Amino acid sequence: MEKSLSKSARWLIAGILIVLLGGQLIFSSTYAIGQTYAHNGRISHTNKQWKETVWFYNNATQWYPYSHHWWYSIGVGKKEGGDVQGAIDAMEQGVIRAPSFVLGFIRAATLKYQMKDIKVAASLTEQVDALVPRHVEVNYLQGLLLANDGKKQDAMKLLLSARRDALKPHASIEALLAYTANETGQPEIALEASSQLTKLQPSIAKHWLAKGKAHRQLGQKDQAIETYQHAISLYTKQYAAMPKTADLQTSLPFGIVEAYSALGELRIEEGLYTQALNSFYSATELYAELNKSEKALTELASQSKQLLDEDRVKLACVLSAGRQWSAAIGIFEALVADPSSNLNSMAHYRYGISLRNSGQYDLALEQFRAMSNRPFIPSLAYADTLRVSGQKEAARLEYTKILNVYQSGLSDRQRGELTVLIKNLSS
Repeated sequence: MEKSLSKSARWLIAGILIVLLGGQLIFSSTYAIGQTYAHNGRISHTNKQWKETVWFYNNATQWYPYSHHWWYSIGVGKKEGGDVQGAIDAMEQGVIRAPSFVLGFIRAATLKYQMKDIKVAASLTEQVDALVPRHVEVNYLQGLLLANDGKKQDAMKLLLSARRDALKPHASIEALLAYTANETGQPEIALEASSQLTKLQPSIAKHWLAKGKAHRQLGQKDQAIETYQHAISLYTKQYAAMPKTADLQTSLPFGIVEAYSALGELRIEEGLYTQALNSFYSATELYAELNKSEKALTELASQSKQLLDEDRVKLACVLSAGRQWSAAIGIFEALVADPSSNLNSMAHYRYGISLRNSGQYDLALEQFRAMSNRPFIPSLAYADTLRVSGQKEAARLEYTKILNVYQSGLSDRQRGELTVLIKNLSS
């Protein structure tokens, strides 16, 4: 007699199969929906529509949360949209789902470094180095961390290895090589790296600045001057393109002051004092400080007789920007005593700064008030001078005016600092 399953057993097996089939159908459906969202996310990513990229991939992970590639794309979209912490969280989700996901480790480590979380960045880099030894991007990250830790010679070795192992030149590797080589007194390597950079990214001003430094360290003055001038022209375009609100000027492009100062120092070495003064003054017109060029400015002041009379205003402004208060005040006083002299707004501002730092607050306030117009930085200097001179109510009103006029253009830090000052002066 044939053995057969009991009716109850058959029902049990049928039930299990139905449940499995239902589970498979549910999984297939959710995965298919997730893939639909991910497909649109890939299109948005390709078109660099970062907000849409994040939205589509977030929806994709709601239906199927196990794809590390989708989490990585969310991280990229958030990073490009300015949400760095959100990008890190997404990258970490990708790594959790795929512990051997090299790209996720690299990007997470890079973002952690950018957020100054060096310890975690180093830990992530060590983990990915174990997965892919001698990987170009991993070697770059290790070099970056070593340079940050002050171990620049060790960083150089890794960066040179990364360059050797790379299939093509990498701008990030060459940029760090140029900086580190300049810092460690290896101008030949710095020049090679920065020359490569100016070919790869010719419109980036800081690459030309690095090249100028290398030329200068090698004693190639003519090439250094030409390179610095090119850097300045690129920085000037960058500065002109920066958004400004009602003449709000609170930040300068990286390196523009350094380029102007280096050019001025080289002109002094050649004995071209008028050209040197013009270079330093160009930085002064941007409300820059020149305290790192003390030696050059001292020599410039000692050669003031070689300058034209009309250059005395520029020299006084430059010396003030270099924090040589007494020398600047001496020239300003002589200018004020001369009926033919006519101080411009920048001269009044620099004269006021020099007087304030010499403790002559009332005279400093007179100079600030004599300006034909006071943009953000002079307005802030005026308010600060009122505060340190003990005129609390006037200072509070001036800070309040600054906060109201420049509200939309201030950074969160600046807005917070002004708010605290107003609160303290109100108590």
